Amino acid sequence: IKLGVQFFENTTLQVRNPESMHKAATYTYLSMYFKTTERYGLLTFVGNEKGSHNQMKRVLTDDYLALEVRGGYLVLVMDLGSGSQSIKHDTYVSDGKWHQVVVERTGKTCSITVRSEDQNDAVVEGFLPGTYSVFNLDQKVSKFFIGGVSDKLSLPDTLENYHFDGCIEDVEFGETPIGLWDFVYAENNIEGCEERNELSIPPSNGLRFSGSGYVILPRKRHQFSSETTIKMLFKTYAKDGLMFLIGKNVSVLIDFF
Repeated sequence: IKLGVQFFENTTLQVRNPESMHKAATYTYLSMYFKTTERYGLLTFVGNEKGSHNQMKRVLTDDYLALEVRGGYLVLVMDLGSGSQSIKHDTYVSDGKWHQVVVERTGKTCSITVRSEDQNDAVVEGFLPGTYSVFNLDQKVSKFFIGGVSDKLSLPDTLENYHFDGCIEDVEFGETPIGLWDFVYAENNIEGCEERNELSIPPSNGLRFSGSGYVILPRKRHQFSSETTIKMLFKTYAKDGLMFLIGKNVSVLIDFF
């Protein structure tokens, strides 16, 4: 069911862990649409309760990711075992309008992207402290909450909010859709949220690669027989990778970008 959920100050919603949850270990992707007029709230908590690492094999830390609204601004709180780190975005989101937030993490590097109506993407990056760089999640032990957590849980003291007042829909984790109505446990979530109109976002000609993909450009559109100038903007955390290749009958061993 694609229908979003209207959350209240007393709503609790634990969704089912995606089967691909373990893939968030080195690269984490989280996306959702939300709107609220409240300046404080919890959008999501993904991770482990205090002491729950004892139920997991070869894990010594209670890792977690939390996304909150504090004072009208998004704050990502994350702990991979070396202590929590908070990363604050500078876009005001408690305006009653729909926004999309995308959280990405590669190793110890995190980014928060906020997409708003008729606005360019606003990206803020931050770094996690310490030596740990793996997000330890367990399919059976870890918890995934949207918009409100249970008061019975033993959660990190770094969380400032435990509930959310507003609408959330179209949640993805690891690019897997998360069903908000196919839940494990819920309280006071009896109302659906009116479906949002598609955000009007300025188009982008950029592409994102995860290390196993590529793009082939039509050769007829490009004449490379004469002198050629190639210009591109890019960013990466990888030490090695292929950015561009042109040739005829070329056989090479490629590390994708």
